[in-house]
Amino acid sequence: MSWCASHIDPAFQQLTERLNELVRARLGPAWSARVVIEQTPVEQPFQSGDDILSVAQTAEMLGKAPSTVRTLMQTDEIPAGKIGGTWYARRSVLLGLVPAGREK
Repeated sequence: MSWCASHIDPAFQQLTERLNELVRARLGPAWSARVVIEQTPVEQPFQSGDDILSVAQTAEMLGKAPSTVRTLMQTDEIPAGKIGGTWYARRSVLLGLVPAGREK
């Protein structure tokens, strides 16, 4: 077992060791579980005080159809996040995407 990160939560390390014990018990001593931890860049998280916009509000602000906005959010062309299965965007981030004269 090797650890590449500078700090691994001891609880996570224990869980990984237990997983390896279970894998070896089931498949034999030559086997081990491989756990990969990836760090992906994340847009700044929503914070209290941010003006959060729904798909419909974002579409109105950008002058596009809601279906187009939803697709752009899903493909990361519009920075957005999902909360409970619904897409939302922050007004402050969208201001850079708004055509001149459409700000509300």
